[in-house]
Amino acid sequence: AQQAAKSIVYIHKLIAFYYDTNANNLLLNKDLNIKPADFQGRYLLPDSIIVLNSLLLKNVKLFILRSDPNYADRKTDIFALRSTIYFIITGHEPFPELDSFDDDDEAEIISRYKSGQFPILEP
Repeated sequence: AQQAAKSIVYIHKLIAFYYDTNANNLLLNKDLNIKPADFQGRYLLPDSIIVLNSLLLKNVKLFILRSDPNYADRKTDIFALRSTIYFIITGHEPFPELDSFDDDDEAEIISRYKSGQFPILEP
């Protein structure tokens, strides 16, 4: 989890956003160090001019709610990182009983997040 967080911090220092933080995109090398993969991000110049802007694939369980589903920023990456750490600890995504690719379940996930209902880690 710490290496995953450090990789996101490093990407943000490059004035970039990862867009696709999830457990499937955090690979382990031979020394068991995390390497982020499948970068779908946005790269900005220091004056915030967009140099590279990828479309955002979404899994509603992993991404903070936003008005434009193709927009992501630091908050989006941090929310996705928190969901990824939840997956690392529990072995499943938030709300495993719901399918984020089913329209009805997606609406339920969005409703839960909007009402401030987030999965709880049991001790």
